[in-house]
Parts: sequence; structure tokens; C-alpha cells
Amino acid sequence: MTEAAQKWYMSLDSARIRTFHDLAYAFIQQYSYNSDMVPDREQLRAMTQGVKETFMEYAQRWRGFVAQIVPPLEDKELTRIFLKIFSPFYYERMIASAPGNFAEMVRMGMRLEEGVREGHLGKESAPASSAKRFGNNYPKKKE
Repeated sequence: MTEAAQKWYMSLDSARIRTFHDLAYAFIQQYSYNSDMVPDREQLRAMTQGVKETFMEYAQRWRGFVAQIVPPLEDKELTRIFLKIFSPFYYERMIASAPGNFAEMVRMGMRLEEGVREGHLGKESAPASSAKRFGNNYPKKKE
């Protein structure tokens, strides 16, 4: 038994705890603060990738946070939120292919990160927006 558990057990008054129901009630009273600290979707949207954190570490930390949200997120909502909180580097490269689920998105992010590490992609230079790349390249008519 851990030290904290021993202290909690010792503080129980045997005159007050006569049934299992009494014990359960005391337990709930002791640890009810945990239900007040449950994360929500807004906190999830505020999570950002740390400077020295790899994409995989970030995705694992983010997914662990998601697991605590009540009611649980559906995979479609999960991927939509995760995509929206990316840095422009990841967002602009992933939005075109729109991965179907969270696992695909993580694999794609890891491949992008690997491309940066190997020098094939520059993280500072995000791709130009689609309007600039595919804009009107025809000369304007003279009036």
C-alpha cells in the first residue's frame, strides 16, 4: 500500500464507515476534485507542439489528452481538430490530402518531419497558397 493510501485509510473513522456504500461515498468525496479537472475541447485546441518535441511525441501527448475528454470524440472530429491546430508547415501540406483518420495523419506528419530532417523540405518556407500556385497566369487584356 502506498504512503498516500495508508494516510487516507488511517484517516477513515471506523464509526462512520460501516458499509461498503459508506466507504464508496468517502472515496468519492476524497477524490471528487478529479472530475472538475477533466479537459475539454477548448483545452485540446490550445495544445501546441513543443519546440524540441517530435511530431510523434506531440501526437502521443495530444492523443493521451483526448482520451480524458468526456464524452469521447469520434475519429472524424478528432482528425478535424488535430488538423486545425497544426502549424502552417503541417497544415498546408496535409490539407490537400486530408488524411482519413488519426493514425494516417500521424504517419503523414512523421514523413514530413523526416523530409525536413533529411533536407528535402524546408520547415521555414511553407508552400505558397494554392491561389498563388494555380492563379491566373494569362496576361491581362489591354483595354
